[in-house]
Amino acid sequence: MKKLLLILLCLPFIGFGQSKTHYYSDINIGILTCQNYVEVELESGDSTFFMYVVYKDQRYRNLDYTGNIYISTKYHKHSAIDNLVEDMTTCVKYMDDPSIAWTDSKTGLFTLLAGSPRMFITADGGEMGYLEKDDAELFLAWLSQLTYPKGKKKKKKKSNRKSPFRTY
Repeated sequence: MKKLLLILLCLPFIGFGQSKTHYYSDINIGILTCQNYVEVELESGDSTFFMYVVYKDQRYRNLDYTGNIYISTKYHKHSAIDNLVEDMTTCVKYMDDPSIAWTDSKTGLFTLLAGSPRMFITADGGEMGYLEKDDAELFLAWLSQLTYPKGKKKKKKKSNRKSPFRTY
């Protein structure tokens, strides 16, 4: 009887807020752990696409600080991925010239220092990581293959009903 009562008490909580996650890609590139996945709310069928990158802060060898780059269709426009790819493309192109110092203007994540062969990544919290050119090219290739739906445009329905207002 107690077990039945416990099951009946827990029953309303089952089914609310449940979601299923499907991973499109989960890859390690240098210091980066990159994930691309979708979460589907089981009750409503709504989908949210995610791009999540975690990296260890390179300034502290003995401490476990991490930085992250996070983009979600729930909170960001589709252009956020496009901006990231555009900034990375420019950054990788400039990595060949050690005389160039550059910081991207759209995302503020990537920096090249004059005389350094590395691309530095700085998250909002100040966590810093870096990539060599080979890893930066792999990261750019991974970012470029990400696809997020841009959303559906709602079509306006044409009404065949006549207006109740007469014009004279």
